[in-house]
Amino acid sequence: MAVFKVVFLKNEVLACHELLSPPHEAENVKFEHDKNGHLIYAMIPADSAREAHIKAMELVKDMRRSAPRN
Repeated sequence: MAVFKVVFLKNEVLACHELLSPPHEAENVKFEHDKNGHLIYAMIPADSAREAHIKAMELVKDMRRSAPRN
């Protein structure tokens, strides 16, 4: 299993690439978002870039569901 870094622009997947030397703690999905709740990037363990892209889209859906409603 490889680790892919997925870059977002306003919660849309902008790029997805495999990390050649992934961090040791990359067994779980790690992500960072800005003060508005938009995802900046995520590190996602997956078998392929396609699988990482799908997991990234699911992460966006989950974040939208859990976002507070104004």
